[in-house]
Parts: sequence; structure tokens; C-alpha cells
Amino acid sequence: MIFRDYDPEKDKDAAHRIWNETGWLKLDNKSQIEAMDILVGCGRAMVAEIRGAAECLVIAAPATLRHGREDLPFAIVTGVTTSRVARLGGLASRLTARMVARLALDGAVACGLGIFDQGYYDRLGFGSEPYHVYRDFDPAHLTVERLSRSPERFGLEDWQALHEARLRRLRGHGAVNALPPEATRADMLWSEHGFGLGWRDGEGGAISHCLWCEAPDNAEHGPYRVGWMAFQNYAQFRELM
Repeated sequence: MIFRDYDPEKDKDAAHRIWNETGWLKLDNKSQIEAMDILVGCGRAMVAEIRGAAECLVIAAPATLRHGREDLPFAIVTGVTTSRVARLGGLASRLTARMVARLALDGAVACGLGIFDQGYYDRLGFGSEPYHVYRDFDPAHLTVERLSRSPERFGLEDWQALHEARLRRLRGHGAVNALPPEATRADMLWSEHGFGLGWRDGEGGAISHCLWCEAPDNAEHGPYRVGWMAFQNYAQFRELM
């Protein structure tokens, strides 16, 4: 087997196949394929090759980590996937270890990744952060002030401005910013029925606070999922609510 950098001309179809076999991608969904190609191309990508074809793919993106009031150079491992023919061979951990070493050489003082099961990545030095808690609620139960003005609608054409709003958002200790603007574009493309709402109260009409929602196939009944939001103070947060 060969461990090497991703080559889009040689590896793109194999990368699509890997994500399809993992269940992350539908090969007949052009929007998802475009989003994947953007995500793979906006940072670092490495593959493990077997018999002339990429069978394991690890991708990462540059980021910053808020530590106290300081932003540290950080990296996000955004995907670790292995094809059906290469599983249980240790490729994922070995290729991820190589990626982490490369990210350190690039200047990252730490890196993080999302996990599906506890313990697997401990061997590479990763620990577990607190759980993410998702809340489902009826919007009618929110006890916030009524809107005094209507929000603006945002779409895919606003991806750069929305990314800048995410970078400017209120952040506390431990908050992470993915730096490539294309990461936000890929995230928006991935949600087939996604839409944005918010306001341009920033300097020069910049987006000050916003949210990105993912609507279900049956938009009449919901539920809607808030993929992410950005705000600079808690008054803006209440307005988004």
C-alpha cells in the first residue's frame, strides 16, 4: 500500500466511491458531490492506495482555536473514511497519524476531529470533549420579544458574507473557526433545502447575525434543523430566536 497526498485528477472518483460506501454521499446527488469536492479541496487531503486505487481518505482544514482571549493555530480533521475492501486493516489510524504529523509541520499547535465511537482515536492522542446537546422544541414555546423588523433572506450566493459573519461571531474559550470560506459554502450545499435568515447591521452593511436552517422534505410540517448561527451579542441572539 502507498500513503500519499490526494490527487484530484486521479482520486476524485475513488473518493466519491469511498464516501458512498461509507454512507456519507449519494452518487446521484450533484449538490452533495460538489460539496464534497469543495471540502476535500479547501484544505489538506491524503489517501492510502491499494492496487492502484485510493481506498482510504483523510481530509483536514486549517482553523483557529480560542484559548482565553487568544486565537491559536489549529486544524480540523474533517473526514476519515475507508472503503469496504480496506476496512479492519489499520489504514484509517495510520493515515490519520500521518495527517496529524503533517498538520503539526504546517504550524497547528493542536487539532481536533469528530468521532462516532469513544476510544478509537485515543491511540493518536485525541481525547473526548463534552457531549453536544441538541434540543427539540416548539418555536411557540420561546419566551422572547416579538420581532420589530423582518429578517433578510440569505442563499447560496451569500456564502462568502455568511462565512465572514461566522468568523466575527461571539466566541468563548474553546471555540473553533474553520478558516477556508469554501467550508461554509460546502456546508450550505450539503443541506438540500437549506436557507438563511438574518440582518446586516455590521459596518458597511456586513451580516451581523444570522442562522442557517435545514428544512425537511415536507416543509409544511417540519421539524426544521438549525445547522449553525452567528451573533455578536446576546441581543442579536434573542432576535434570532
